[in-house]
Amino acid sequence: MAWFSTTAWTDTLSKNIEESVDLIMSNNESLLSEGGLSYSNLNKEQKFDTTQKVTIDNREILYNVIEFSMNSITPGMAPIEARTQPIRGLIIIYSDGTQIQYIINRNSDALKLLRKLLNYTTKNEIIENKLSFTDDTFMWFVKAVFDEDSEFSFTDSNQNEQSLIINSIIGVRGETRDENKLSAQGDTVLNLISTLSFILESNLLKQIVLRIEYTGHENIEIRLNDKGVVAVEVDAYSGNYEDLSDEYQLKAQTLLLVYLDILPKLLQEYYVQKDAEKWNNLVKDAFFDSVQSKLIARLQQRKREVEAEQISLLSHVEGIV
Repeated sequence: MAWFSTTAWTDTLSKNIEESVDLIMSNNESLLSEGGLSYSNLNKEQKFDTTQKVTIDNREILYNVIEFSMNSITPGMAPIEARTQPIRGLIIIYSDGTQIQYIINRNSDALKLLRKLLNYTTKNEIIENKLSFTDDTFMWFVKAVFDEDSEFSFTDSNQNEQSLIINSIIGVRGETRDENKLSAQGDTVLNLISTLSFILESNLLKQIVLRIEYTGHENIEIRLNDKGVVAVEVDAYSGNYEDLSDEYQLKAQTLLLVYLDILPKLLQEYYVQKDAEKWNNLVKDAFFDSVQSKLIARLQQRKREVEAEQISLLSHVEGIV
């Protein structure tokens, strides 16, 4: 598995992608300590000499990719080797036609690193641009797949029909009201007794992994959490982008597709169903009743399997005697 976890940010100053690329590639960073972390051995590599283009949802998106590495050094009296941690990162810089945006494979330190690489020194030059996925959104995903009602149709600006399907949920993570935690992975996650029981008791779904099919893209695996981190399993991708010869084009265009097209469409459908009262507390209660019925059926099936195993074992022992 090669999950690529990212966060998204908006540049409120720069309006030109070439300008943003030049800023990051310039040797204008201060790596000295300001009372906290300091940095050393910064290396940067621009992956494309010229700005790249990709059409997503009938919009032309301009982008470039920069890979960087450096050492992070914490203050202290210990030997510097013990206080040094390597950092590797990749930034997808793109223009959505109005503003410059960044997708970076860093989370807690993403803002600090972007500001340092761009040499920004005042507030609000870069702001978070995360998509809001909540426990309720994740439960709606579960219900859609559980009820086999997870195929959605959209008409693009050229009047072409687009089909978006959540084929399966291959991972969930969260906690119950009494703070018990559950993590489950695999193609049969919604058939697991532990998962069904967890859904009934769940107070907070924190993470979900979706296997998506979209027009022109046969398989995209996306991991979402409630902190705004979006991860894509790039190696699992299959579809139109497989023809791309460059790994950075594949990574960038897949993530741009997820951020700019797939996730906004899923959120749109979620809110459409909420507005139409197709996802409310009554629907949720009925869904939980359905999960409970399946859980009971699975437990009864497992009980029969155990009884059959015991009878078979007893017959084998009697045969030996």
